[in-house]
Amino acid sequence: MLITLISDPHIAPPGEHPFGVDTRGLFAGALEFQSREKSDLLIITGDLSYRDGDESSYKWIKKQLDDNQTPYRIIGGNHDDSSVLARTFALEDHLHNSIELYYEEKIPGHHLICLDSSVGSLSKLQWSWLEEKLTSERELKKLIFMHHPPTEAAAPYMDKNHAFREIDKFRKLVKKSNCRPAVFCGHYHLEKSLILPEMDVFICPSTFFNLDDKYRDFKVLNNKACYRGVELSEEMLRTSVYYQ
Repeated sequence: MLITLISDPHIAPPGEHPFGVDTRGLFAGALEFQSREKSDLLIITGDLSYRDGDESSYKWIKKQLDDNQTPYRIIGGNHDDSSVLARTFALEDHLHNSIELYYEEKIPGHHLICLDSSVGSLSKLQWSWLEEKLTSERELKKLIFMHHPPTEAAAPYMDKNHAFREIDKFRKLVKKSNCRPAVFCGHYHLEKSLILPEMDVFICPSTFFNLDDKYRDFKVLNNKACYRGVELSEEMLRTSVYYQ
C-alpha cells in the first residue's frame, strides 16, 4: 500500500499571496505531482488554511481533492478549526467535545491513528482514546498521523517557539505501550526523520514554505510543491520526500 502526505498548505483567499507565495498554485502542483504515485490514500496533515479555520479555503481544498479522485483523509493543525473542518469534510461523526477531530482506520497489517493536536496538546479524553488504541490489536503495526511532531527535532526556531506542549507525556505513553509506532506529522515546515528509542518520527515539509534548520531565527529555505510518500508492506516501511 502507498500513502502520500501533503502538509501545511496554508491556503489563502483568492488573489492573496502571503510572503509572495501562491499557496493555491503550490498545493495544486503538489496534488498533481503526488498523483504520479497512484497512491492508495492521501493524507493532509494539518494547517489547511492561512486564515485560521477559513471555511472558504476548506471548500476550495475539498474540491481539489475530490477532483483528484485519490481517497483522502484530513487532520487539523494549529491554523485550523476542527469543528469547521468536520462540517466541511463530512467528518462530524469523528468530532469529539465539539472541538477535537480524531479517528482511526484499519488496513491490512496496519492501524492508522489520526490525532488532533491543533491546540498544541491533547484533551484528557483524547489521551485516553490514544492509550486504548496503542494497546489494542497488537498484531497491527501502529501508524500515527498528527500535526505537531511529538518530540524536539533539532530545528531551533520551531523547537523554541512552536513545539508540541506535551512531548514528555506523549513519549512516556508510547514507551509504556511498547508498540513502537511510526509517527507522521507536519507543522515544522521542514523535512526530517527522527529515530527515537520508542518511536520513529517523520516530519513532512510544507507546500507553503520550508525553513532552514541551520538557523536559530526564522529563515526560509524554499517554496516548492512537495509531498512525502510512505510505502507499506508486511516486511518494511519505506518513506521518502519529493520536491517538484
